[in-house]
Amino acid sequence: MNTGPQVPDLGGPLKKSAAKEPGKVGLGGKALGGKSLASGLGEGSNTAPTAPVAPSAPVNYEFDNSPSEPAPKKKAPAPAANFNPFDDAEVDTSNAKAPAPKADAVPGTGRVAKAATDPNEKPGAGRTAKKPTANFGDNFDVAPGVAKDLWSCPHCGAKNKPQRETCRECSKHPDDEVIKPWFLQPKIMGPVVGGVIAFIVLIIWLTSVDMSLRPAGVIDNAIRVASVKEETLDLEESRKLFVRKEVSVSGRVIMATQYPMAPWLMVVALGLGPKASDDEAFGQWSAEVSDEGVTVSGAPRSAVVFLVFSDDKPKLKAGDYLSVKGKAGVPEQDGLVIRGTNVNNAYTIKVDKFNTR
Repeated sequence: MNTGPQVPDLGGPLKKSAAKEPGKVGLGGKALGGKSLASGLGEGSNTAPTAPVAPSAPVNYEFDNSPSEPAPKKKAPAPAANFNPFDDAEVDTSNAKAPAPKADAVPGTGRVAKAATDPNEKPGAGRTAKKPTANFGDNFDVAPGVAKDLWSCPHCGAKNKPQRETCRECSKHPDDEVIKPWFLQPKIMGPVVGGVIAFIVLIIWLTSVDMSLRPAGVIDNAIRVASVKEETLDLEESRKLFVRKEVSVSGRVIMATQYPMAPWLMVVALGLGPKASDDEAFGQWSAEVSDEGVTVSGAPRSAVVFLVFSDDKPKLKAGDYLSVKGKAGVPEQDGLVIRGTNVNNAYTIKVDKFNTR
């Protein structure tokens, strides 16, 4: 068993020029033998060549002994789905994305210029430049920005370019006679307009209310009421009338007296309708005053009015004819609404005009 040092393989027999001359120092600082290596390897010699002497100390080479830093390892990309490592498919790297260039800093501002994301955007401005206006040429009848130069067709109303002699829609010349639809012709429009005006006048006449003061004895079928602007009338001794309507009525007096809840009011029950002029029928009608208001009996049509006169009060009795007109609303005394006045078919009237018979 060989326990000596291992001799490195020199890759073949030594040449004669490789042998060291006597007297020179060899490896490890020791002198080589006196005999040359070539003398032991003479031609025809059966003696085996002598193995080279192993150095007594390790060979020292002049290299940089500082340890080199290992190169950073790159993480391999994850294999794609259904990837076969033994497949001979070629990989196309032509479409690989190049890294986006870094934005350049604007000198003197401390800001970074925004990269242009739109082909028409000005670099670093963050605004999109106006796209150049397309040249439409003569094949287009309407182009953006030229509406002020177009002419309107009197026949169909279409817009046309100045150089056109006929309309692009109806192919008519602007000087041709304009034919109006049948419903716009004067012989049709005249009667139609007249009928519309007559219908409007009829509606106004039917819905309007005659608020004039009628002569006493001309009896109404119902009390006449019209809406007015709301206002507050200040009466004597903390009395008020909150006006909401205008009232006019003419009828026959069934009963007339001072109202017990407010003596400054005259309460009058009026019979209305054509039967109010019939003495026999009128004699069957009656009215009664209570704390809750006035109750009329027997009359098919009637109205109750609480009258406020400015100056003199007329002396009324049953069977007289009364026609009155004025502003009506809700009466109030000392901050309280007078009971019985704010009910259906009853009106408190500040009398403007009246006549009796």
